[in-house]
Order: sequence, then C-alpha cells, then structure tokens
Amino acid sequence: MKRVGWIIVGVNRVISLDQSFTNCSFSIWEGDKLYDFGVIASNKEDAIHIRIKYIIAKLRSIIQEENITHLVLEGLSLGGVSNSSRSLGALFYCIQILCDDLDIPFEDIPPKTVKKIWTGNGNSSKQDMEKHCPEDLLKKIEASPFRTISKGKRDIIDSFAIYKSWVQMYGIK
Repeated sequence: MKRVGWIIVGVNRVISLDQSFTNCSFSIWEGDKLYDFGVIASNKEDAIHIRIKYIIAKLRSIIQEENITHLVLEGLSLGGVSNSSRSLGALFYCIQILCDDLDIPFEDIPPKTVKKIWTGNGNSSKQDMEKHCPEDLLKKIEASPFRTISKGKRDIIDSFAIYKSWVQMYGIK
C-alpha cells in the first residue's frame, strides 16, 4: 500500500463513527462492503474524562487490530452550547488526536449533510434515518446484540449513513 494524498492505494479499511458517550457506534467498511460494526459503551457513572479515556482506548484497539486506514465521523452539531456539547467536543478532538497519533486520515461530515445524503432531508430525525436504512443492513443489525435502540441500533444506522455520505461526497469507490 502507498499513500497518495489522503487516499491509500490498495485495500482500504474505513471506520465510520457516530460518537457518543452512551453508544459510540462504529462500522468498518472495505469499499462498499460492511466488514463489521459495534458499539463502545462507557459507564454512565464515570466522570467524562474517564469515559473519554475508555472510548479512546477501545477505539485505538479496534483501529490497530482491524488495520483501519481512514476514520470518518459526524462533525459536531453546535446549535446550542451545553455541557453535553462541550463533552462531545472533547471526545471529537481526542479522536482527532488519536488519528494523528496513528497516522490515519480523519474526516468529519456535517450532521445535516449526513442526513441530507441518507434521507434527502437535512433535518431528518433518528426515526427517518432508520426508515431509509437499506434492508440488508437492517437485517444485520436485527441479528446482532445491538438490535434495540438502547443497545445502539439507531446509532449504528447513523454510522452507516456517515460512511455512505463520505463515499458519495468524495466519489470514493
């Protein structure tokens, strides 16, 4: 493999991430094929910095074990500044630092862009995102431990949408 700009020529394995403290969902892709998916769930009782440390450690392990070549995630939605948006901002930048440490490209897609590409409407709800999920991907989720909303179903759908948005935006094949 060799790097040409931010694309690596050869086999690319991309992780798309819907960052969250409750269900930080990810999906791993090789081209248009879903390779794997899951959720990193941190302990709600822990302080935010401990939760960030845990998520970053798990994500580092996944990236290294799965030979990830790119990371793409949904950008921050900063409609209102609150403690939760500050915490997500901290997680977002820790993920960016992780990518820098591991020398893998990091790309973020604005939330409204993800929704617009996936559903045709930049203001879509989580329910709308689920309705537009291809049947084959929904079946994979339904057969997994993440099949309920509380276990990350809709968050995983978002990770699928983030990847597909990145592919469409950049004409990746």
